[in-house]
Amino acid sequence: MKLRTRAALALAATILGSALTSLGTTGPPTAYGADAACPAVQFVGVRGSGEKNSDGAGYGTTVNSVRERVLAKYPDAQTYFIDYPAIPVSPLDPRYLSNYRDSIAKGINVLTSFLNSFATRCSGSAVVLAGYSQGAHVAGDVYQSLGKAAQDMVVGLTLLGDPRFNPGQAVIDVGPYDPHRVGVWQALGAGTVRTVPSARTNVVRSYCLAGDPVCNYSLADAWACDPHSGLYCSHLHYIDAGFTNRAGDWLNDRIASAGWSQEGLNAAHTGFNTNESTITTGNAGKLKRAWQYTGPAGWIFSRPVVWRDEAVFTAFDPATSTSQLNAVSMKTGALLWQKQLNGWGCHPLTDGTRVLVQTDQGLFAYNLADGSTAWSQTSLTGGGGCGAGSGALDGRTAYVLTPTAVAKVDSISGTVLWRDDLPVYLVTGLAVWANGVYVVTRLEPNYPSPQQGRLYTLNATTGTTVWSQTTAVTMDGTPAVADGLVYVGTQYASQGMLAFDTGNGAIRWQRKDVFQFWQTPAVTSNAVLVTNNSGNTTALIRALNPRTGATLWQKTTSMPSAGGDPVVANGVVYFGTGIDGSVVNAVRLDNGATLAKLQLSADSTNFEISPAVVNGTVLSTLNSDLGARTPSVQAFRLP
Repeated sequence: MKLRTRAALALAATILGSALTSLGTTGPPTAYGADAACPAVQFVGVRGSGEKNSDGAGYGTTVNSVRERVLAKYPDAQTYFIDYPAIPVSPLDPRYLSNYRDSIAKGINVLTSFLNSFATRCSGSAVVLAGYSQGAHVAGDVYQSLGKAAQDMVVGLTLLGDPRFNPGQAVIDVGPYDPHRVGVWQALGAGTVRTVPSARTNVVRSYCLAGDPVCNYSLADAWACDPHSGLYCSHLHYIDAGFTNRAGDWLNDRIASAGWSQEGLNAAHTGFNTNESTITTGNAGKLKRAWQYTGPAGWIFSRPVVWRDEAVFTAFDPATSTSQLNAVSMKTGALLWQKQLNGWGCHPLTDGTRVLVQTDQGLFAYNLADGSTAWSQTSLTGGGGCGAGSGALDGRTAYVLTPTAVAKVDSISGTVLWRDDLPVYLVTGLAVWANGVYVVTRLEPNYPSPQQGRLYTLNATTGTTVWSQTTAVTMDGTPAVADGLVYVGTQYASQGMLAFDTGNGAIRWQRKDVFQFWQTPAVTSNAVLVTNNSGNTTALIRALNPRTGATLWQKTTSMPSAGGDPVVANGVVYFGTGIDGSVVNAVRLDNGATLAKLQLSADSTNFEISPAVVNGTVLSTLNSDLGARTPSVQAFRLP
């Protein structure tokens, strides 16, 4: 029986209205005006039915919980609440449905106006939206009606208890909902369920709890939400059921997708961009060079980092032993700003507001917008020519290395939160995963001859050592961590590549025939991608089983050396080869079949190529063949 009568609508409205108006805690409203400076991250929230602009700081209790989760990781984020009627349900009013539609329309107008204005002046910002109940109705409708520029600016949308919930779109639906129940908006005949186009499903998540009559309507559940019934009303429990934290964590992941914040994309250095959707196995062969930035003579060893419309990298001038921190437009490759550094500039990190870069003079932070100095920490000097490896950035927290120490630093203030000095000759790289800092080191005193290595796991909160594991010979570069395993390569065939258990350091598998020099593998749920730059007659890229190390497939190329770090996005593996031309190769993740060869230079001998793939762009630096050729940064896109 379909409940589509006015009486049924009034009945449901009575019950849901009583429940919704009982929500909320009071607090001063907080909103940012249109003249505020452009932030790296902009959070926008829309409260639910019956919630006032004093409830949950203006966001309503449920959306405010999502907002707080985002702010915990991105405290620099600006936040804005949509002030609209959010009318309480009034079932005895014969004009209620008309008034509800009017409330929705006003919310849509306010949110659309804000987003269009924001897109005009702050196109480089990453916007995330959250709406609850009536607010989810507003936020979802607005997102789907935005023009391309504003819609592209929104990197994540979370809907909690959406009246237009569609149980048939599992790609965006989250929760223990009943797949046979639609949202109240369609169940009672007021409108249709929400259908998100496939090209945008990676940006949207819709959360629905079992028994929530707003997103999963049934008359019995509607009665349960009567505050006088004494029954459990799941619509009121998104916070204590953990779903606002899940929504906030997902938005944080989506924020991270707005850029390529460090070597290997994320703090675990997996090199796996799960958010890229523009370049596919079907169109990668159509990629063309979009622009090239050519710098002064010198070397570009650093991996590029990206935030929305800006790419940043360091270049080293061996003649003066100085470096430059360069920012170029992702759209055109035009130089935006340049900062002179003393000493060798290491791989940069960016949190979307600042760029952190280490030299042999210390750790420095520069404002991403213009390159002005944000702070400096001279106690944390880089070492080893910065070729050894990279630190990691997790939200606002940076983990950086000196030659013999690891430190945790607040990226906003530069405050050193802890420092752990290790009894080693050299720290060569680190990664962060699940509250562990995984540190690859060399033991003294036999450098540069083969010597023992040691992998440390430090507690990310305290810096204390959890365990360490010694290896027969040294390990090199930056580790990658995923699903309970740490993957580390070595340049020595006597040891090869190792996979350690994150829990106790036990070696889970070893491949002596796989060896690398300062390279980091890419890791997906089903494959570990490794390149070989040994200088053999053919170069190799292999896909290995992450749990066993067994070869899934391998591919040889006509060029002798494959170097740098491979990366993966949307079923495509990208890796560099050199000698007789420097090329970024694109091959299929499932079988290694060639999709494209993106030539950086026809006569270069450089193979230390570590691409980044973000927002429909393949970005790669090309080093200068030890000073004999001008270095460059190049971008490839679909026509």
